[in-house]
Amino acid sequence: MRWPLALLAIPLLAGCATLVNGGRDQIVPVRSEPPGAAVHVDCGKAHPDAGVTPVDVVLDRSADPCSITIVKTGYEDWQVDFRRQTSHAVGVNHVVGVATGIFLGAVGLWFGDQELMEIGYDGGQALGFEAATAVDLKSGAAFKQVPGKVFVRLHPL
Repeated sequence: MRWPLALLAIPLLAGCATLVNGGRDQIVPVRSEPPGAAVHVDCGKAHPDAGVTPVDVVLDRSADPCSITIVKTGYEDWQVDFRRQTSHAVGVNHVVGVATGIFLGAVGLWFGDQELMEIGYDGGQALGFEAATAVDLKSGAAFKQVPGKVFVRLHPL
């Protein structure tokens, strides 16, 4: 009888966006023409100096606001503002909810009680979705920064 309880815990341990996106950090490739421009980051807990182009910048998925500034001597500075959006992977948490609902509904069916089956399904669906989404929000994986890549053609002064 312990294995059904272990199966019920699965959706409580991981949200879909956390599994798909891997957590709080998002890697965004930054390129410039000409290359060799410094990239400064203003985005939550991200490191402020990301290096020089071409470079992969690590951004905080949940930060709002979030921006980078691309700087090269002899050229105009260029700022890129990111928009925080909800990741589509969060929607897959509905699958976790349905799976949890089917499991709890089956428990009600096993007891031979139609009402318990319906309550189990409805409650399990809500519990599975809410728990998985809470994990995604807490980890920061529920979000993504847009644009997902940056190319800037710098203008001479």
